Amino acid sequence: MPAIPDSESCATVCQNRYVVRDEHGHSHPGDTCVSKPGGRKRGNMEDKVPTILDAKGRHALVCAVGGSTIMRHNFVRDVLGVALRPLVSGVQWERYLPDIERADGGEKSRLDLVVRDPKHAAMLDIVVFHPLQACLRKVYAHRPHESKKFARYVPTKDGRRQSALPLVPVVVSTFGALNETAGAYFADIERTAQSRGKAFVPAVAGPRDLGQLVSLVAILESASIVASAHSQRRFAGVFVGGPS
Repeated sequence: MPAIPDSESCATVCQNRYVVRDEHGHSHPGDTCVSKPGGRKRGNMEDKVPTILDAKGRHALVCAVGGSTIMRHNFVRDVLGVALRPLVSGVQWERYLPDIERADGGEKSRLDLVVRDPKHAAMLDIVVFHPLQACLRKVYAHRPHESKKFARYVPTKDGRRQSALPLVPVVVSTFGALNETAGAYFADIERTAQSRGKAFVPAVAGPRDLGQLVSLVAILESASIVASAHSQRRFAGVFVGGPS
């Protein structure tokens, strides 16, 4: 495995010799996850016991082993989809769009959510990322994640547009910061819905709009991952720079 600069690295190398890359596509030999006896390569977090867990919980927030980061992504997708339903004409989950080619060579383009609406029809693809780099002194930004989504899904072929649906990347950090593209899209939907008499109805003392809702879910799910990981480490008695 080639060496990766510490300022850009974060990864998981598992004892059974398979490598899991984080949401930034980086791998880092310094972090290791060890399978419990009989543990599965994919499954609940309980199936994997990281041998290293930093006090700030960064490893837990980026590690794909056990599927907790995937479940976080899916929960954000599901909450957003349900919240959009009364505001637009329709919402479809995990929709395959054969007209959209993938620049990375993938077989099919499957978008997290497809919004059907006369004014706001769009393809939504969601990213939940942890902004702190491995050195904890630099941060990842939203823009590269947006650019990656736009580069992956190619709406044109031979100079002709294959789909009328625009792509809206929904990029939210574990600290709840949402990208401007998604924020503007959500605001437009809410204004139109209000003019139709179907305004977003916030819960008492809850999120006031779709953007706040997505941010809150990302924060809560990330906090849940770290709490669960710390609980397991306390049981295992293995900490790096944290409580024992």
